[in-house]
Amino acid sequence: MAEAAGKQVADSWHTLELEEKVAIMKDLVSIEKKLLSISFTRYAVAASFLGSNRGPLIALQVWQSILENFCKV
Repeated sequence: MAEAAGKQVADSWHTLELEEKVAIMKDLVSIEKKLLSISFTRYAVAASFLGSNRGPLIALQVWQSILENFCKV
């Protein structure tokens, strides 16, 4: 997976105005709300066809992939 173009917020966070920081935080919260509202029922259904209870594990792997690719520190 390719990284998004641009620069990391951490590189310029200290130079941003308070209003800009608040706007960024609101955007991040909005994105997080959308991610948390996603239902992973299809993964659970797919896992049940395999005869296992791997649905939660697959959902965890998706979150780990998101963290590894988009939340680098």
